[in-house]
Amino acid sequence: MKKIDETVLDQFDEVPIKRWFQHWSVVFGPVVIFAVGVLFRVQHWPFALELMAVGLVLILCRSFIFFFSKKRENLEWIYFLGRISLISVLAANFAFQKMPRSILLGAMLLFGISVMVYILRKKRPEDEHAENHEDDY
Repeated sequence: MKKIDETVLDQFDEVPIKRWFQHWSVVFGPVVIFAVGVLFRVQHWPFALELMAVGLVLILCRSFIFFFSKKRENLEWIYFLGRISLISVLAANFAFQKMPRSILLGAMLLFGISVMVYILRKKRPEDEHAENHEDDY
């Protein structure tokens, strides 16, 4: 007796195919490198700042890849720009030279504002489907 799965033509794949940027090494690798850099920094070992900078640059690249992998709303662009500005300033601070405190605080403030705007203005699913009496008929 044949399997029923073989006779269904429109059957969906049970496991969706993951794209290359969804691999675990791309997702978690930069975070692990950054965490190792932080560990080196706590232990006062050499190359701590370089590891932290490499981890942040890889996180920055990963953010660009994930963000541009699909179409985004304007609200998500605000959050993305805030996140990119903070990560860029931190990576430059660790890799090249110490940034002035005002630039670091400005990047953190921009990121905080973008998070607040994203949280407060995000549409909720229950708001989109408001109950309408005409829908009942």
